[in-house]
Amino acid sequence: QIYAIPARSGTGVTYDVGRWPGSEALWRDLHDALLGYLRDSMPRFDPAFNPDGGVVTDDELARWDPGQSPPAVVRELRALDLTGALTRPLIVMHGTADVIVSPGEAAGYAALVRRRVGRREAERVLATYYIPGMGHGGPEFDRLIGAQLDALESWIEFRASRGRLGAPPPALLGGVRRERSR
Repeated sequence: QIYAIPARSGTGVTYDVGRWPGSEALWRDLHDALLGYLRDSMPRFDPAFNPDGGVVTDDELARWDPGQSPPAVVRELRALDLTGALTRPLIVMHGTADVIVSPGEAAGYAALVRRRVGRREAERVLATYYIPGMGHGGPEFDRLIGAQLDALESWIEFRASRGRLGAPPPALLGGVRRERSR
């Protein structure tokens, strides 16, 4: 079921956080790193979480339910939630082989923005590009940083000048096609 993992945001937007086909080669290599990150981060996410005392085990980590955390932790986690209320342009570049943050999460965020600000306004503030075969960053992403910044600056200028200067986000950015709102 790793390819299809249904998720629902607090605002009712449904999306799929499953991993995309083609990312399989990265799963094994990143498993231990991700588990280590979770072990190191849990004390910051939820300092009260330690079900059996002592060192938190991997089995205990799998049982963590943020909804059962103390109110202060829940408030802090809620502050990290995205609302979708974009007012300024945002370009998202996401690798299709990202096993840390599923490409479906970027699609879920786009759906959240559409729900929050409407389809037409979402087209004006959010441009999402999926980079084939790229994981969570790396040289493929690094090569596109200049193009991303140029496109974002041009888009900001386009909006500020009401279309007289600059340009909306391009259909292709560094050879990567823009995902259109559905």
